[in-house]
Amino acid sequence: SVIMDKAFDERRKTVRTEDGSLIQKCLDGEPAAFGFLVDKYKSCIYAFAYSKLGNYHDAEDIAQEAFFKAYQKLHNLRGYDKFLAWLYAITNNLCKDFLRSKASRPDREFVEGMEEEVLERPSMDAYQAGLNYESLYDALKELPEMYRQVLTLHYLGGMKSREIAEFLGTSKNTIDQRL
Repeated sequence: SVIMDKAFDERRKTVRTEDGSLIQKCLDGEPAAFGFLVDKYKSCIYAFAYSKLGNYHDAEDIAQEAFFKAYQKLHNLRGYDKFLAWLYAITNNLCKDFLRSKASRPDREFVEGMEEEVLERPSMDAYQAGLNYESLYDALKELPEMYRQVLTLHYLGGMKSREIAEFLGTSKNTIDQRL
């Protein structure tokens, strides 16, 4: 009984947060509430996926898939205040799976054999934002991973130092120094 009371108190505390309130509404039968979470976190999830994949379109696909998977598994989330960290973990796993499957694709050799300038030529329907992200990614690629990840999450993902520190399991001061 004491354990149940503690679990209920913990759940009630997390519902008081904005994310917790939206998650609870979604679980109570208002799926539109999840749209607010998507709007709130789409840029940071996209930026995180982009930092892992380095491709605008692949990052968009992974970000969409991460939100879809999170929506499907929302009932499994323990501690609504950990939603963002949970969403990052989903995104990270999807990126790993994507890279693993991409490495084993039979057409990989064909693409690798093509001239680089042919592959890098933008198609007629490419987004200007995609081109900008590609240029930025090239510049970020030159940095060590610990700086690249922090800069991507902060400037592309719109995360604050405190959120990045919590996600990476380090101190806010460390994140501020890296920025």
